[in-house]
Amino acid sequence: MADGYATAFMVMDIEKSIAFIKNKPNLYVFFIYAATDGSVKQYKNKKFTSLE
Repeated sequence: MADGYATAFMVMDIEKSIAFIKNKPNLYVFFIYAATDGSVKQYKNKKFTSLE
């Protein structure tokens, strides 16, 4: 199942990916992505942050 999610996130932009995971409370998500200004950003959802 993780492969399916990873593939879906690769074709969605970051905003759509974040909106998508908000409806999936059981997913642990950590995104590393290139922002529009060229910088590298990261996003962790609350479920992932609970592991830290």
